[in-house]
Amino acid sequence: SALKKKFLIKGDGSLLGQSMHCLRLAERLISLQRNALDLENAKWAFLDEKFDLYENILLTLHEGENFFQKDSIDQLAFQYLEQSKARSLADALTQAEFSKQITAQDSLFRLLSELKRQLFSTQDLINRELRVSTGSQKLSELRENVVQLDRKIQRCKLTIEEKHPRYFKGKYGYQNPSISEVQDVLRRKNQVLIEFFWGNESVYAIGIGGDQVVFRKIGPVDSIARVVANLLSHLHDEQSTMSLENFDLFSSNAFKLYKILIDPFSALLTNKNRLQIIPDGLISQVPFEVLLEEKPNLSQVNYLSLKYLIKSYSIGYAYSSSMLIQKVSQRRTADPSILAVGFAGVKTLSNSNLELKDIEGAEQELNALKTRFQNGKFLTEGNATELNFKSMAPDFDIIHLAVHGMGDVQNDFAASMYFTSPVNATEDGELHAYELYGLKLNALMAVLSSCESGLGKGYKGEGMISMASAFTYSGCQNTLMSLWKVNDQASIKLIDNFYGYFLEGEPIDDALRKSKLSYLDTADELTADPKIWATLVAYGSLDGIHKNDKSKILVATSVVIALAILFLSFKYFNRPVS
Repeated sequence: SALKKKFLIKGDGSLLGQSMHCLRLAERLISLQRNALDLENAKWAFLDEKFDLYENILLTLHEGENFFQKDSIDQLAFQYLEQSKARSLADALTQAEFSKQITAQDSLFRLLSELKRQLFSTQDLINRELRVSTGSQKLSELRENVVQLDRKIQRCKLTIEEKHPRYFKGKYGYQNPSISEVQDVLRRKNQVLIEFFWGNESVYAIGIGGDQVVFRKIGPVDSIARVVANLLSHLHDEQSTMSLENFDLFSSNAFKLYKILIDPFSALLTNKNRLQIIPDGLISQVPFEVLLEEKPNLSQVNYLSLKYLIKSYSIGYAYSSSMLIQKVSQRRTADPSILAVGFAGVKTLSNSNLELKDIEGAEQELNALKTRFQNGKFLTEGNATELNFKSMAPDFDIIHLAVHGMGDVQNDFAASMYFTSPVNATEDGELHAYELYGLKLNALMAVLSSCESGLGKGYKGEGMISMASAFTYSGCQNTLMSLWKVNDQASIKLIDNFYGYFLEGEPIDDALRKSKLSYLDTADELTADPKIWATLVAYGSLDGIHKNDKSKILVATSVVIALAILFLSFKYFNRPVS
């Protein structure tokens, strides 16, 4: 800070360079401290507290545009944007990949998963008890239990590290990708990446194309937050009306956000049709598909006529660039197996008077899936239990949940999904996010067709700790999540169309885009309201995971034709001479 003040007085660029050097050393120290922590919520809280450092680094880079080399600014901006993103999730996916190479049946890993589940469960109980009392005997006992569980986890980890040292390879050696590595991926996919940073004072972003990089300070947090909040108030309102005032407000805010978040990177978008977004802060709650490339000038409500961004681009999301290019096994299968669960019956939550009712479209949604998949397990009514889900989920390529969900942006570990609870069950039917942290999944994709599955408490440096991020943490490579309450009837159509395109071999983001555009093709001026069709977004690498048989059919056809030609040629040249 002292060096930067001297720079502002003297204008000597070397002082700014020295200031940057100090900031980078401080960040290195913080990163090492964070990596030495074992409890996930301790890591989240630690980085949240130290997050100002990353904003200072980005501000210094922005101020140094006339003193530092552009390539150096771009690379450093990208490096620290990445350092501030979803570190726990990236670590978890790296470790999940190593553990797959060992064995899912290793008793040490089963023990570690169970201890983690108990730890998160105890932490959740502590949070619940704190809402009632801050000095109870029960609270003291729970805290002592956390200490004992942590000690057991440390002993288990040490044993695993001795037996399987590669499992902890990423623990102290977290490596960010280079811009060139990201560009290689983007060129292959004909894609542009835009990564955001939501600070305390300003919002920054970096756009990366195949050959170009653009780093921008895109605006103050307060003014951007107001526009985001105005847009979200429309999307979260469950009632669709023909109000011209509401239509104008939505259109105005959707266009403003386009100008703020996308337009600064328009030079990168020429001749591209795919966007990869890495959001941050409040931006994580925005479906970019609904942003408007043009502001309409209409005297009547007509959501169908609007120029949504999805009409120009397939849009996918990720928690960080590192997770996009991780060397995870890109398994593809011609016959993907699916576990689909549909909520059935009425349920009163144990910790409130809230009553969850039967989801009208869940059974229809699962019936549609049965016609799409030959290799599947479909749980409804009394079989749609939390216990069945937990026991079966690790064995399937795709997990589909058409159940009630609740996000909680205030409390730790409070995001949940709800299943049927049979009498005298060992599970209460409420699947907490923390329970997934101890569950080892091998799914290539999880489709969370439930309300608010993408919402959770936000931590700077990690994003929202939601049900969706918990599925990623447990090992799912791709996740479809909802950002607000799902419209049952629209969801059936959107999900069915999505799986239709997906099973044709389309990448996940392309399949979801085509599904939404198909919906819009049959919508009218009112039912084209984005609050109805835009709630689902896709996170992950989003490569196609279904290997259809088109290529095999083509090869077989070619072989048959070739054999036919040979046969006819043989007959022709061996015919009797007259």
